Amino acid sequence: MRILVRFEKTGPARYISHLDLQRCVQRTLKLMGAPVRYTEGFNPHPRLSFAQALPMYMESVGEYFILELTRDVNFASFIEGFNAHGYSGIVARGAREMPKEEGNPMNLVRAASYRYEMAGDEAAIKAAIESMMAKEEIIYYKKGKGGLKELNLRARLYELGYENGIVTMLVGCGETNLSPYEVINRLYESIGSEKRVENKDILRTQMYYEDETEGFLPFL
Repeated sequence: MRILVRFEKTGPARYISHLDLQRCVQRTLKLMGAPVRYTEGFNPHPRLSFAQALPMYMESVGEYFILELTRDVNFASFIEGFNAHGYSGIVARGAREMPKEEGNPMNLVRAASYRYEMAGDEAAIKAAIESMMAKEEIIYYKKGKGGLKELNLRARLYELGYENGIVTMLVGCGETNLSPYEVINRLYESIGSEKRVENKDILRTQMYYEDETEGFLPFL
């Protein structure tokens, strides 16, 4: 059996790296006695993989890992056991079976949603958002192995809104990845503010795959 688990990474867990997160989850699975399937060979390890890594200091209520098991499990009992033996800030919120035919979330993630509390003049912020979304091209530069690369931010920004002091956005992941702080900082520039945002101020709320007919859909 292969299951997909949605979990939160908040509070103290925001300070651990992705590698340490993997170790925490592996230890939790061992403590709860989960029937984990292991790889074969000299150094077996759990058949466990994660969707797109979350930057350190950023919190999320929409993270995923996929796990192969040696037998079927009750999802509610699995979640209860995981949370009873887990670490503070790493909390399972849902699970479902995910057959191999559906692929691997690590390769299927195409978009992610984020939210950010942004104080300021509502009319000015909404006007800046409207201006950004009306453009076909917004150039920004991303540092890579070959130096700075010119990219179109607008092509990777799918949705952007502002209500009750909260900025919400849907941006690309994977090959079209766009860091949410690029969008927020561009908004601050547009309203004439010198403030800049950091990862610790942003919350990831969900990750999505792309359906040919229905567009972006959450994994769970």
